[in-house]
Amino acid sequence: MEGFYGSTCNSTCGNCKNEQHCNKDSGECVNGCKLHYKPPFCEGIISMIMHVHGNIRMMMMLKVIWKKKDIPKKL
Repeated sequence: MEGFYGSTCNSTCGNCKNEQHCNKDSGECVNGCKLHYKPPFCEGIISMIMHVHGNIRMMMMLKVIWKKKDIPKKL
């Protein structure tokens, strides 16, 4: 079944690049992730924030990770 992986295909694939499907056994996105998602399962979001305070500029990387069980399944 496309978009799912595991021995019983009950786990949902992550956010694979170019709408491709993940590996049927491991769940890894073999061709990479959509922008800002963390490989190899493309589950968490990585984003950059630029903070400007006067003449000081700071770049921060934020990593948000959640478990697949916490993400609602598509209806």
